[in-house]
Amino acid sequence: MTAEQTTAPWWRRVDPGVGLWLLATLVVWGLHGFQDGLSRDAALYVYAGQEVADGEAPYVGVLNRAGPLAHLLPGLGVELGRLVGIGDVVGARAVFFLLVSATPALTYVLTRDVFDSRLAGSIAAATLLAVPGVALLATDGPQSKQPMMLGLLVALVLLTRRRWLTAGVVTGLATLTWQPVLVVLGSVALVVAALTPGDRRSRLVGLARFVAGGGLALGVTVGYFLLAGAFDAFVEGFWAVNAGYTDQEGLATRPAWAWDALTMWFGWTTGVLVVGWVLSLVLALVALRRGRGPGADAVALGAATVAGIGWSMSAFNGAPDALLVLPLAATGIGGGVALAVGWLPDVWRRPLSVVAAGWVLVALAATVHLTWADRAPELAAERAEAEAVFATAPAGATVFAFDAPQSLALTGRESLSRYVLFGEGMKQYVASQWATGFRGYVERVREMRPTVVVTSERGLSGSLRPLARDYVEVEGGTGWRAFVREGPER
Repeated sequence: MTAEQTTAPWWRRVDPGVGLWLLATLVVWGLHGFQDGLSRDAALYVYAGQEVADGEAPYVGVLNRAGPLAHLLPGLGVELGRLVGIGDVVGARAVFFLLVSATPALTYVLTRDVFDSRLAGSIAAATLLAVPGVALLATDGPQSKQPMMLGLLVALVLLTRRRWLTAGVVTGLATLTWQPVLVVLGSVALVVAALTPGDRRSRLVGLARFVAGGGLALGVTVGYFLLAGAFDAFVEGFWAVNAGYTDQEGLATRPAWAWDALTMWFGWTTGVLVVGWVLSLVLALVALRRGRGPGADAVALGAATVAGIGWSMSAFNGAPDALLVLPLAATGIGGGVALAVGWLPDVWRRPLSVVAAGWVLVALAATVHLTWADRAPELAAERAEAEAVFATAPAGATVFAFDAPQSLALTGRESLSRYVLFGEGMKQYVASQWATGFRGYVERVREMRPTVVVTSERGLSGSLRPLARDYVEVEGGTGWRAFVREGPER
């Protein structure tokens, strides 16, 4: 920023592009509406939020392996939904929509700052906004990766501005939403510190401030759990289950499955995003040749791309995990345009700007078509399905949910067990808590005599076979089946 810009009135220093991209995102993504069907994973976060809204600390009412903010933020949405009368699910979705809608504008700011180009920033923002999976997920959540991506981008902007302490705080908050983001932001902090001009002491002080900021966020969180009497539950959900029992496969072990999942989610932007990741690495290599100085931020974004993809190679559970690296593909596209503008002769710069403007318009138009055409008011029907199951049960009916939190989120009911999802190693963890293994856990559930058992499409077979002789199947819901206890005592 020049001295003239620094002394100019504040209204002349405000970049209107930030507000325009925020407004465009709210409109374009918001066209999809909040009434789409509720997925299993989104239902888990709504249910976690309901438990928080009802007074339970994160991890106490339901064990979820994401960070505690993945409980607290949905809880805020549930409270909002109850306050204004829009319901728990829509309330949670509205809060997460507002959070994730800031990401294209932040991508604009990050790319503009790193590559000193508003055109590059707009190209990057349009790229992120146009990704079909992100556009639809914006109102179909909640998902822990949505606020994680917001935290990722805020921290990246702060790191490029050398705001070490606040960047550390935001990194801590992002990690307390979804843990793997620490791998990416920690790598960026190290690269930025290593390549920032100055003596060794100043760089170490910057890193120390970054670590202190993260420690501050963690310390406040620990203090909250200590006051709530739930510190053991925090350690269990945030660390112990993930460190000792999470069983995940990555891009390297399931490349065909992962590619199919990603191309379905990325849709027509797949090729663009792949090019963006490649450009992110190219831009980092070009900047690295300059050594310490302005190119440090481009190198840091390249390091973030390597760290994020490296993590995904070993742990990748589905397309939403790509939110860890999607902004980096977008900044790569924007940075590539900035590099081309700098290298091309003057005669080519105007045509390139026209092409770039065309890309922005195509991205906006394609996303408007997608979000409007994909509107599917399924939520009310799914809620009716869930309520119908419990309408036939006696007053005070209890429920046990096994890999099927949808009915809990849709009706506001609580499962008898805090264990709700059992994939990716959770079943092994539950088994470790019982002397007789998972069968002992199921027998304990059977002794609790839940009125209704809701489960995934597998039904009462395999691990749940001990329950089969006590229950009969009734009409379930989308993606889950329901079983009601036989006998007059039901």
